[in-house]
Amino acid sequence: MKISVVIAYHDEKQYIKDCLASLAEQTFQDFEVILVCDGCGAPEEGIPEKLNIVTVRQEEKGVAAARNAGIEKARGEYVLFLDADDYLAEETLEALAQKADGETLVYGPKTATWYSRKVYQDNGEELDEQNDTNDGSAEEKQTKRNPEDPYDFLVAHTKNWQNISALGLLVPRKLLMENQIRFCEELVYDADIPMLMEMLAKALKTAYQEKGIYIKRKHNDPINLPSLLQKKDAAKKVAEAMKSYRLASPFADRENAKVFHYRFAMCLVTMISPYMIESKAAEKKETAGELKQTLEILGKDGWAQISLKHHPRKLIAYGLAGDAAKIVKKTRNHARRQTLFRVCTSRAKCKRYL
Repeated sequence: MKISVVIAYHDEKQYIKDCLASLAEQTFQDFEVILVCDGCGAPEEGIPEKLNIVTVRQEEKGVAAARNAGIEKARGEYVLFLDADDYLAEETLEALAQKADGETLVYGPKTATWYSRKVYQDNGEELDEQNDTNDGSAEEKQTKRNPEDPYDFLVAHTKNWQNISALGLLVPRKLLMENQIRFCEELVYDADIPMLMEMLAKALKTAYQEKGIYIKRKHNDPINLPSLLQKKDAAKKVAEAMKSYRLASPFADRENAKVFHYRFAMCLVTMISPYMIESKAAEKKETAGELKQTLEILGKDGWAQISLKHHPRKLIAYGLAGDAAKIVKKTRNHARRQTLFRVCTSRAKCKRYL
């Protein structure tokens, strides 16, 4: 058996049909599907007969635990993690397998879509252009990803912290078993981050395959899409972001892994500091204390080596000092300047004030 495709299933009935159909139509057939049902029954409809499916049932423990159960059950030389609401292009497994020699971790591009698999197949190239997954800052969008550098491709150009993902990678199973690499079951939103960084640090070789396309379906899921500050579990998301950084940092000591620290600095700008503005005094103090502990892993000298602009660098300095008040003030002032800049550079917006 060459590949074990591990799917954590939590009753996503409206999406699993597309997911499994994409596997049934793969041009490569030497694989099994490990479907881990997390606190739910197996899907009763939409399962292609030709698929070699091994069903694993467990009490509801979360996605991380379900994927870990899949690793234990897998028999393939390689493991690929696929979400139940996503799907693969028809040649993805064949393309990834072409570069798989038992030791190489193989990765390919991800594309995002709001559409079903049939709509995507009929309008693939057009939808790819509309759904570019490089949704970072304007500066990041202008910087072309280097596909031969896994840290640059998989970490530096993600939309946000929670988009750093182990999905779609063809991972040697012996890499996982010999190093006891598993998803952190204490994390709900960011379990992929320590896992990915440890795999990259310990993989003997990596290779990029441009035809190994993973298609991420966008929808109103409770983990990735909603605005942070609209959710009552915002505090948990912020705490998890910092914890996942602490867990992953030991595996980010290579020169090209510095982009991981840069990505966390951007998480501070886009997630942590805005949360502190909206939180109560006690929560501000608690978050500032945990942030100080988190940033001290790299330390003042370490952060000085990370290429950052003025705003994130100031937030890092205030974070290292544990100064919640200065973080909040700097974040508010930065937001006001950004708003003023957008108004001044938009003719339509300027007319509203003239």
